[in-house]
Amino acid sequence: MENRLIISNHKEHTAANLCGSATSWGPDFVGSDKQFCDMSSKKLSPLCSEKDVDGCVDIDQAGAVITQRSIARRKVSTFKSYSKVSVWEDN
Repeated sequence: MENRLIISNHKEHTAANLCGSATSWGPDFVGSDKQFCDMSSKKLSPLCSEKDVDGCVDIDQAGAVITQRSIARRKVSTFKSYSKVSVWEDN
């Protein structure tokens, strides 16, 4: 599960709910709330496109690489990379 990322556009699929659940487990997740959940640490981070704050994350076009910004240090670094990305579209 460590090399997998799920991106969901379904309204009811939020990263905040997933990260906040004590019993949730699985791959890292980007929810409809435009937040990223690092499932190994249960840490929630906003997408930089929504909130340009320290610690926000950017996802490349393919979703395979996530970078994290440090505004105070003016630094962008590769945070995580994935071999499998699944996008769940809201129909």
